[in-house]
Amino acid sequence: MKITSLFTAAVLVLPPIAMADNILDSVIYSTGVDSNGNVVNGGSADSHFTTTGTNVTTGPAAVLSSGNLYPSWTPDNATGTLGSAWIGVDNGIGQPSTPYTFTESFNLTGYDATSVALAGTYWGDDIGYLAINGNVIGSFYGNNDGGLGWNPGYAFSVNGLSGDFVSGVNTITMTMTASDDYYDGVRLDITTATADAVGAPDNASSLMLFGIGLAGLAGMAAARRRLVRA
Repeated sequence: MKITSLFTAAVLVLPPIAMADNILDSVIYSTGVDSNGNVVNGGSADSHFTTTGTNVTTGPAAVLSSGNLYPSWTPDNATGTLGSAWIGVDNGIGQPSTPYTFTESFNLTGYDATSVALAGTYWGDDIGYLAINGNVIGSFYGNNDGGLGWNPGYAFSVNGLSGDFVSGVNTITMTMTASDDYYDGVRLDITTATADAVGAPDNASSLMLFGIGLAGLAGMAAARRRLVRA
């Protein structure tokens, strides 16, 4: 059997390889964006994040107008483009007393929760934390750690093997635990969000079967050469 024929046959026995679905801007969203993931105008209600808290009326978070953004914060992405924007309880410089929480619910029904991959950047001023289903992913400290919470923010990455995600409804929250009630806000910019659909081929098993098939074809070729020589 020729080498080219061997690999042609190997391709024919290659099982289907699953490609993870992009769930960004369809299942889960950054702060301050519309249903297409485009940044909305300052002063708009955030249609994905709600606010709750001791001194807060439950309702949509507010996308902060440019005049209500602290000058040292990482600027929002331009309105109408993909990205994210700062949000607060109210669209103003002054914000309510802590604690309060910004919550987005997203539904992973139809997806394998263990296959989820989520990554991006988050910001916060003053002090609080980012969590998925109550599991803390990271904290923010405003200007109390050299200004990282303002600019450039904190990178994060989490996957389904952490056990943080569940089948069905999940939540991602940003909780403000301490603030000065002046120029306060949070921002979440999700740049990667993928998951495998339930029932999609398992890539590890597919590759193992491919390896077994390739080894079998190589064995058949070797046996044929021995017969020809005999």
